[in-house]
Parts: sequence; structure tokens; C-alpha cells
Amino acid sequence: MTDSCIAARARSFGAVADCYERFRPAPPGQAVDWALPTGAIDVLDLGAGTGAATRLLRERVPGKVVAVEPDARMRAVLVRRVPDVLAVGAVLRRSRSPMPPSTRSLSRRHGTGWISP
Repeated sequence: MTDSCIAARARSFGAVADCYERFRPAPPGQAVDWALPTGAIDVLDLGAGTGAATRLLRERVPGKVVAVEPDARMRAVLVRRVPDVLAVGAVLRRSRSPMPPSTRSLSRRHGTGWISP
């Protein structure tokens, strides 16, 4: 599969972002509790979609939650639903990352196939 095909598929959910938010269940809170390292303060949520897991992360960490979602339509729903997190659509580079250097927690729930190493 070509890179352009993968990119098109990765953004295909944006066309139905409101329905995706309405019908896609959030992860269980216990799963988020299990995945967060003890003492996590700041979290980077990759492929945040409409923010189902982002909301749970926001409830659990005292610091900053940055949600990375490349699809603008999905990100628009996320911003409406979780306005107190920083939602970005660009690829992050450590030198320009909005995360503090102390960030030790990374959330990635679904969509691993959409992320290139």
C-alpha cells in the first residue's frame, strides 16, 4: 500500500467524525488507569481522534494533555468535547514539542497502523 493510500485511509473517519464520536465507545477507565504510569503528570495522546480517551486522561493527570490528531475534522470534534487540552494536527518534533521535557507518558489507543516510525 502506498503512503498516499495509507494517508487517505487514516483520514477517512473524519467524514463521519460526529457519528464516530457518538457511537464509538470510550476505553474503560480501568484500562486508562492501568496504562498510566504511577505519578504521570503530562501525557501525549497520539491519534486522539475525537477525544474519547483524551477526556479520561484529562481527568487523571494534573499536568498537560496534548492530543495529536492529524485529521482536522476529527480534531474539531475533539476541541469541542475537550476544550481544556492542547489539540495539534502537525507532526511533532521534540525540538518544537508543546510537551515539557519531563513528559513520561504517551497514550496510543487505536490506529497504530496509521503511524509511521
